[in-house]
Amino acid sequence: MSCANEILQKKMQEEYFNMVETISVTTSTLDLALLVSIAHLVNQNQYVSISSIMDGLDVLIHRALLISNKISSSDNSSEFYLVKVLILSELCQEAMQLSIDFEERVLGSTMDDIFLIKGDIPDAELSAIQMLLWRTGDGFYDFRTASLWFKYAYNITSSTFGENTNAIIMARKLSVCFIQMEDADAAYESLRKGIEDTAEPAIEDYLLLFQYSLRQTKVEQPYLTDPILATLFECKDLSLKHFLPILKYCYKYGKKGSIMKTVLDGLLLVYDRSLNALIERQEKLDMIHLLVFLIRCTVHIKTTVYDAMKKEGNSRTRKLNFKAIASYFGVVCELIAEVPKDEVQGTVLLSDLEWILHTSWNLGLFCFSQGRHEEGVLMFDNINKCLSSVTS
Repeated sequence: MSCANEILQKKMQEEYFNMVETISVTTSTLDLALLVSIAHLVNQNQYVSISSIMDGLDVLIHRALLISNKISSSDNSSEFYLVKVLILSELCQEAMQLSIDFEERVLGSTMDDIFLIKGDIPDAELSAIQMLLWRTGDGFYDFRTASLWFKYAYNITSSTFGENTNAIIMARKLSVCFIQMEDADAAYESLRKGIEDTAEPAIEDYLLLFQYSLRQTKVEQPYLTDPILATLFECKDLSLKHFLPILKYCYKYGKKGSIMKTVLDGLLLVYDRSLNALIERQEKLDMIHLLVFLIRCTVHIKTTVYDAMKKEGNSRTRKLNFKAIASYFGVVCELIAEVPKDEVQGTVLLSDLEWILHTSWNLGLFCFSQGRHEEGVLMFDNINKCLSSVTS
């Protein structure tokens, strides 16, 4: 920085602190609006850092406290805290546009001050602060920076307004930031806490928590996934459509085959529950597709995933329960055979049948190569069942 710029910077900082030491603290609208304008002007050429600007606001708030002895709704000195967050929000967004690094310490210090006297700030102004934090987090493309604003927005919401719907919204946003930062453990914990602080979490919240429970690294998956699935299965609005994302998450992130048994139990439970109502043909087709997807997940986890985890150098295909798989394939083929042939054409069931056909062929060959002829015959029997399911 040149000598001239250093002199200008020092002069600007002196004038700024002189201003906050002499400005009226009657909290009139004009004074507060003027303060916001001055903060933007001071920040325009970056001669006064955001940290120094906020330090000046602390001086101003301290003066207001000395006059009023405490913040109360009778005198509006607490508005300075709201204005302080507003100014910090706008200055940080301006800094982002200029590619200036975000000063994390400044936000932490500002929010620490607010939490210390939170009980004396009217709920309306706390709500406004929470909305400012929320809006500012939405404006950042950097997930780490956004997560800081969302964290404080969540803390204000959960600690002040109890079971507020905004709490789960903030928890979702915060968890998405963490997952984008590849911190699945933090994503799981933030959403779990958000669900606990919400009176009626949505099914989608539990589905997202289920995904994060599969991606976290601290606890064996079933210890977290089983309770989540149990809660989901009790939801009266849970339907077959919700099992598609469950199975997609299992296929992509699942590492324990036992999870699939739990999912199958829930799938059958929900389907049986729907038998009391009129089941549309499409729902039956969806159920068959889900059954195929489930066995695909199971085979994938017990072979490809286990091979990658164990790193034994030998395929774990030999450890599959071929008789159980052949029996499962047979049941699915029988269900498909009950569907009119014209309704199978052009649906995902054709792809499902093709997968069963190829898998039965490959596993059958594997069984014969290992001398497991009885199991190989069972696998090959499914080929005929697959073909007869779509032919007259």
